[in-house]
Amino acid sequence: MTTELQVLNWAPDEEQMRAKAAFWDAAHGHWKPVESLTQAEVVRMSGARSGSMARWLQSPEFVAWFYNKNAAKHRVMAAAEAAVDALMETLRSDDPKMAGAKVRAAELILNYSGMQPVKKVEHSQTPVQAMTPEQLKELLAAHLAPLLSSMTPDEVRKLLGPAAVSLLQES
Repeated sequence: MTTELQVLNWAPDEEQMRAKAAFWDAAHGHWKPVESLTQAEVVRMSGARSGSMARWLQSPEFVAWFYNKNAAKHRVMAAAEAAVDALMETLRSDDPKMAGAKVRAAELILNYSGMQPVKKVEHSQTPVQAMTPEQLKELLAAHLAPLLSSMTPDEVRKLLGPAAVSLLQES
């Protein structure tokens, strides 16, 4: 049996995507359940070449993906999780050159999570690298403090590094 993880890690090529789209367009309103269709009917409905479809149907990952209307949704959800992981990696970076990327990653995570800062910080469109220490401290406190308030200083230090912890403690 093919697991959902195997399906998520498997990626169709363009020809397979076209075949699936054509198949589901044709299957919409079809009188027969898709599970009971013959291979010839699947080939006809998909517009794929018979040899290609026969080869593809030998792959359990292809079959699981092809007959699953929600596969695209699952792949997007998996990609979103990977994107959040990448943002979290950026937040964990100790590289001082990553200060701007850290703030942007924090903003994206806050926006995605639906969490809003407790206080609004007015600042110009000044790049983080050009901000004064006071402007940077205000920005970090407003955007990160609400998110990090439930964490211990050690957890925050692991996540953001010691410099950010001292900035947050000063505010």
